[in-house]
Amino acid sequence: MTDGAATIGDQLVSSLADLGCDHVFTLPSANVDPLLKCLASSQTTPVLVANEMSAGFMADGYARITGTPGAALVGGGIASLYVLPALVNARVEGVPVLLMTGDVPEDFYKDVPFQSARHDGTRSDATFREALGPECCFKFGTALKDMPTVAKRLGAGKPVYVSVPYDVQGEPDITPRDKEPEAQSGLERDDLLAVQRVAGRLRTARHPIVVLGPRMAHVLGKDALVEQLIQCGMRVATSIGALGLVRHDADGYLGVFGYSGADTARHAILDPACDMILYLGGRPGQRDGAGWSKRLSEQPDLLARIDTLGSAPLELPTFADLAPQDFSDAIDALLVELSRQSPDEPSGPSQGHRRTEHHPADLMEHCIAQTQTHFGSELVAFVDAGLHRGAAIRAWRSTGQNDFHMSAEQAPMGWAIAASIGASFGQRDTRILCITGDGCMHLLGQEIATAARYQSPVLFLVANNGGLGSISRRAQTEDEAQALADRTRVDWVAFAGTLGVQGATAQDAESLQSALEQASAATGPFLIDLRLPAETRQGKIDPRAIFLGA
Repeated sequence: MTDGAATIGDQLVSSLADLGCDHVFTLPSANVDPLLKCLASSQTTPVLVANEMSAGFMADGYARITGTPGAALVGGGIASLYVLPALVNARVEGVPVLLMTGDVPEDFYKDVPFQSARHDGTRSDATFREALGPECCFKFGTALKDMPTVAKRLGAGKPVYVSVPYDVQGEPDITPRDKEPEAQSGLERDDLLAVQRVAGRLRTARHPIVVLGPRMAHVLGKDALVEQLIQCGMRVATSIGALGLVRHDADGYLGVFGYSGADTARHAILDPACDMILYLGGRPGQRDGAGWSKRLSEQPDLLARIDTLGSAPLELPTFADLAPQDFSDAIDALLVELSRQSPDEPSGPSQGHRRTEHHPADLMEHCIAQTQTHFGSELVAFVDAGLHRGAAIRAWRSTGQNDFHMSAEQAPMGWAIAASIGASFGQRDTRILCITGDGCMHLLGQEIATAARYQSPVLFLVANNGGLGSISRRAQTEDEAQALADRTRVDWVAFAGTLGVQGATAQDAESLQSALEQASAATGPFLIDLRLPAETRQGKIDPRAIFLGA
């Protein structure tokens, strides 16, 4: 404080509370000392992390599970660049992550050490402006007049970067207080008309399919829309990033479409009877082994999409491709239009292709299924990059309550380790399952120390096959696989113990069940080192030989 006036730091921290950020993930640094002091004396709780990249991923996980922005605070220079992958990931997937960094004093821009210099040796936010777009990058001087715009960007599902020079963090905020905050604009007229046109087509189609994409996971009105779609008799599929939004046994649910998805969804989309496909918050992926893109290319009146502003353009013909300023407003408008439908009005039937039960044929699938069966519906999963991704997609049985999270489009290694910890601060009474692998643990495994520090209820299920499975499967020869993918097998239980986390090793169904019972009794984090044979990396082992005694 200066003469009793609220400082820039005080007001910035107060703004976090207004955004719904109850926690800020941070790694202390000298050039954010004034902000940290304001944070320590506020109602917003600082969470100390092991490295800056994890701070960004934790804010990502927090945002996904709470529906409010996730905030990270780190130093400038190299420290801020460590968070850049998390912000790029958030931009691609439409997650509202707020990164705040310190900056050197405004009059200290010349002849300064590298750590206090620009990313190119002087000082600039050019890196973030290039990565996120200039409209999402802000520098707060002696006023926070841009805070309403920051809130609006976050509300639209965009990550935001804010830097605050060290010498003004403790200075009074001179933002005029007599101005009303910037109004949140509704849907533009042209966008509303486009949504109405899509809804009208959806109501009259006989065999429509609605595919929920990854950015639907961050829309507050998603549950009501999914319920309305099912009530209307629509058939619904999800991408892998939206898997947790529909109950796995819901009427009309076709399963996952795309990577490691269900044959039922693929066959339904290829069925000539299908007369409309609506993609919400995503786009058809690039992995096309079934010819669905050929069909979409030949029928330009079949596909429609509503997605976030700045989403990648489709290379397929559509009869409507809408990217409004506010994606959530578009989803709300679609819900209103579908709700106008009379109960007696015919709608797209849910009959036709029915999803069949999947029988796990992969060892990791058995482990995930056994884990979910043990803990039941209370479990929320965060899934990392690696071979276990496909196993998790096939094995998970969703409750439809936002219980499955994945960085679907970027898949940075180690994301789930940090994101699951961040999510635990958003729902402290929920057990979080982190499905990860030994490769990811090599990258961000040290972050489980943060889970130990705060006694976060996270169960880390580590697929430990002694190497990089995805690399092994792409290798042309055994020698190539050994040279590129093999790693020394780490005892992750011993590693976890050094960081204050309890753990157990599992190598068959019986030992996994014992480990799960120990995890149930643990009050904080727990790690299960799932010792998988190296042959699982090439898919050369029948899981029944280990887990079913066949």
